[in-house]
Amino acid sequence: MKRTTDGGHLELQALRYAAMVSVMTFDDLVEHYELFLAKVEPDAVEEARGRLAEFLEDVGGEEAVPRREVRVVLVAAGFDREITTTVLWLNDVYGLDVRCVRLTPYKVDNRLLLDVQQVIPLPEASQLTVQLRRRQTQARAAGSDNRDWTPYEIITPAGRSEPLRKRRAVLAMITALHQAGVSAADLATVVPRSRFLSVDGTLAGEALAEAFMSAYPGSRKRLGRWFIDTPLHDNGKTWVVSKMWGTNTEPVLDRLLTLAPTDGYDYEAASDN
Repeated sequence: MKRTTDGGHLELQALRYAAMVSVMTFDDLVEHYELFLAKVEPDAVEEARGRLAEFLEDVGGEEAVPRREVRVVLVAAGFDREITTTVLWLNDVYGLDVRCVRLTPYKVDNRLLLDVQQVIPLPEASQLTVQLRRRQTQARAAGSDNRDWTPYEIITPAGRSEPLRKRRAVLAMITALHQAGVSAADLATVVPRSRFLSVDGTLAGEALAEAFMSAYPGSRKRLGRWFIDTPLHDNGKTWVVSKMWGTNTEPVLDRLLTLAPTDGYDYEAASDN
């Protein structure tokens, strides 16, 4: 934001900020959030990590990896031609999401009113611009998909599973250990809190789904990201495992193995063929 009539090199400053934000980790976010809470809500500083993990629950909680794409909104009383030309070039050629918003203040009696207008992209073309950018991003991703699709075989004293995708591998290990006598509470000590949640009662089916959405409102539109159909029942609670697993799969499997009650539990990466 700039209190000028021409934007005052706002776009260059914003790009520097965007570059700094693009390399932030979850721990970096926690640190900055703690500094913010220290100013506005000092008693809640210790809750910073937990609040952020809950806010990012649907993308991994504490295991979330912030995307490097950063949306930029430039706000000023006006924008000179150099800024608008730069923004249009960045959006069109490099597929960035930079918007220019003009604020015009008016004083009416003792009230200060603001006229807020988005000038780039024009509101009429905004939806089309977003769709085109999304299409370009998806095309680039399809051409350079380096995601890890490695399947895993879960090994228990009863034998070896078929090759399983990450989500199924974690579920299989948790289920096997629970069946061997490891309590859900102990399992929760080595699984990220946002990936292994519980509700009161011994529930299943629609009753479990309703209780889960009530306890975790953020899951209402993303219930498909949880193994609702394969819950664990333990000590009057029902536990549900997340389907969202990525680079943290092996570390979690390693930690789960530390809870194995006997020898014979392990996992191996399998061929994807």
